Amino acid sequence: MCRVLKVSRGGYYLWSHRDHGARGLAEAVIRDAAARLLEGSRHAYGHRRICAGLVALGMLCGPKRVARLMRKWDMQVKVKRKFRLTTDSKHGLPIAENLLDRQFDQEAPDKVWVSDITHIWTDEGWLFLVTTMDLFSRKIVGWAMADHMRTDLD
Repeated sequence: MCRVLKVSRGGYYLWSHRDHGARGLAEAVIRDAAARLLEGSRHAYGHRRICAGLVALGMLCGPKRVARLMRKWDMQVKVKRKFRLTTDSKHGLPIAENLLDRQFDQEAPDKVWVSDITHIWTDEGWLFLVTTMDLFSRKIVGWAMADHMRTDLD
């Protein structure tokens, strides 16, 4: 290995028996504690909160040092996506009349069916799923799936 790396054997053994130094040992302790804090937060804490947690544990470090070390150790935060409102309730389109009026308990089968639509991510992309349920039996009586949300999906 020394020949491949082009270093002398004596230099390698001097390096391998050398103490890592106070800074290296301190960074190892910080890395272990930071990893525990990051894992405990389910990768939600950034360098500022990790730094505050380390200071609370009695370790001396600043946020810039923690940020640099987290980059060095590839400790990444899982960023949550911003909530986006997708429903537009302020439109001029006709609104269907409420015929059910929250009467969800029915006395006989096949009297009232309700339907809903949702989108599902698949390997082929987004697909829309429409289901129809009988309110008496609470069973799905029909469904349809397509890559569009036009009225012929029902």
